[in-house]
Amino acid sequence: MPTTPRQPGRRIAVLLLISSAIALLPAVEAGPLQVHRVIDGDTIEVLGDLGGEPLPVAVRLLWVDTPEIRGGRAMPEGLL
Repeated sequence: MPTTPRQPGRRIAVLLLISSAIALLPAVEAGPLQVHRVIDGDTIEVLGDLGGEPLPVAVRLLWVDTPEIRGGRAMPEGLL
């Protein structure tokens, strides 16, 4: 049974085609968000709009190092 050699050029072309199709998809616009509550020092809950209905979404802030809160009290760092 004859074997066909792999064609890396075809794979690259397909990946480029898929990537360009994804890049052309319309981006979702986000309107103003309202902070619903603060979960802890680096996590907030915002109300986002999904089809006209407010939906709470937890947002974690990157590169913010604060102690976690458990049971309404701040936990010392390193303890669980």
